[in-house]
Amino acid sequence: MRSIPALLILAFLSVQLEAADPPARPKLISLYPLGGQAGDTLEVELRGKFLDPLQVAWFYCDQVEAEILKLERTEEAKKEGAEPEKGSEAGPYQGKYRALLKVRISPDAELGAHYFRAVTPGGISNPLRFRVTSEPNVREIGTKHNELDTAQPIDSFPSVVQGRLPELGEVDYYRLQATQDQVLCFQVDFFSSTAPLGLWTMRPKLSIHERGGSWFDPDRDHRLIINDHMQHRPTLAYSFPRDGEFFLAVAEVSGKVGMFENPGYQLKVLPGGSSGETPCAFQPDRPAHEGPLKWTWAGEAPQSLVPMVSERDFARKIEADWIERLQARSVREDSNEASGGGISFESFTEQEPNDQSGQALDVGAIPAALEGVIGGPGDIDTFKFKVPDGALVAFEIETPLRKPSYFVPWMKVMSADGEEVVENLNKVWGRSGNFVVKYLEAKTTYSFEKGGEYILQVRDITSRKGGSDFRYRLLVRDQVPHVGAIRPEEDHVRVTPGQVSTLELSVDLEEGFQGEVLLSVENLPAGVKAFPVVASPKQSRSTEDLPPLKDQKRYRASNQKATVALLADSNALPSRSPWLIDLTARPVKGGKMGEAFAIATLPLLVDGNEEKQQLASKR
Repeated sequence: MRSIPALLILAFLSVQLEAADPPARPKLISLYPLGGQAGDTLEVELRGKFLDPLQVAWFYCDQVEAEILKLERTEEAKKEGAEPEKGSEAGPYQGKYRALLKVRISPDAELGAHYFRAVTPGGISNPLRFRVTSEPNVREIGTKHNELDTAQPIDSFPSVVQGRLPELGEVDYYRLQATQDQVLCFQVDFFSSTAPLGLWTMRPKLSIHERGGSWFDPDRDHRLIINDHMQHRPTLAYSFPRDGEFFLAVAEVSGKVGMFENPGYQLKVLPGGSSGETPCAFQPDRPAHEGPLKWTWAGEAPQSLVPMVSERDFARKIEADWIERLQARSVREDSNEASGGGISFESFTEQEPNDQSGQALDVGAIPAALEGVIGGPGDIDTFKFKVPDGALVAFEIETPLRKPSYFVPWMKVMSADGEEVVENLNKVWGRSGNFVVKYLEAKTTYSFEKGGEYILQVRDITSRKGGSDFRYRLLVRDQVPHVGAIRPEEDHVRVTPGQVSTLELSVDLEEGFQGEVLLSVENLPAGVKAFPVVASPKQSRSTEDLPPLKDQKRYRASNQKATVALLADSNALPSRSPWLIDLTARPVKGGKMGEAFAIATLPLLVDGNEEKQQLASKR
């Protein structure tokens, strides 16, 4: 039996350990409105968990600034009772807060999505997007407008409406005056931080209506058109059939959103082109500070954003310098070769009719960019190209106007006698290994053992859709062994003075690159050092023990893991706001070193108490 003094010591240690538990990391859930016009000053409502005390609402640039006006627990959390212990997830609303911010947007602020985070003693939150536009922004009216008679008018185009759907099953109606053959473009941006892309948490839908849908009720709502529900960023283009009054409805597909998350949306209404042309060129939700690389999702962490080369994304731009950009991520054979000595390629545009192999457009030798449009259901575009024996070829497809799942281009390569050689349809085992998943890839590689002439076909996967906006650009080129995406596992770094923190990275080696990758960290704050990385092979998944369905090297890069160690000196001064650090990489092969290229710019926070933070801010 333990003695009483021993029990007292154990109890004392348990209290000390409990008191030493770090506060929970803050989490941002939603904001309203989702953005504003350049030059505006507006109040923004921010909701999240574990925000007390909220120290800073921090933007990545000084073009947008936020001042904290108020922080309070939500009404739902107050009703639920006392605040839970720090780090606890008990209760659906406990630990949830509402902050009111005054956001100032510079008149010369870059247009697009500005990312920001909250900083508390618990660390750095996930990022949210705040969209800056050039069009005037209008807030949704304070009263309900869920019927035609109460619809909120939109009087001018272009316009941006900031709205939200806080109640289950809510529908917002907007009134439009249109003329015959007038084309308007509608686009909804939305936000949800509880799932990647927010695709399955909130899925808005757009539809256009008019009165007079019933003989019994001439004012009854009659729907004219609705968007594709599978679009994660809903868009709609419509040419109005007559002069008159029309209505736009914004809703959620399931009708099951609302409550605390209070999902907001940003509705853009823009004038389109003529009805005989491509009516609307919808722009992607681009970052305000997009550089030569693209922001995309990292791992499975919601709202985790890092820059990377998006080689396997139908939305990336295959421009004239694309091969040169890939070469810059490799080691050039000739060390004296100028950095701008990339390989150019010629573009070829398909000409109808070309559904049959005998009608194929001959593009000759590669590299070549094949451009065309799937003009209608069942349309097939056919090309002809030549390769030498043993050619290692890469096929890359871009869809500039329509993205999957609306337009999914299916590429197939056949020999001169009609035998299928390669396609961009990939098959992989499902996570449990008892089912097969099929999907089309934006990039495919293949080794042609036998040279000669080959036929290439492009079509939509369904054969049921087509149109002037089903455009594609397919680059056929020699493979370029290079370093692909390097993805940090975390979207921020947090260090404690006197301790070592690690940053895990996933490194893709594309198209047979055989070499090493030298990683470095730059722009570190005083007192923080980065140490050499440790690389290791990626752990195999259990499904990789199953019989191969296809040669996955055609569709997937080889992968390595790397670890960067960061050490903050014991006397390192803490930071009240994050410090932006730059991650760079250099390819190394055969004793030669390639050019450095950017991986990511990540926020770094040095821990410390309030007194030390104030001291650091004065220096």
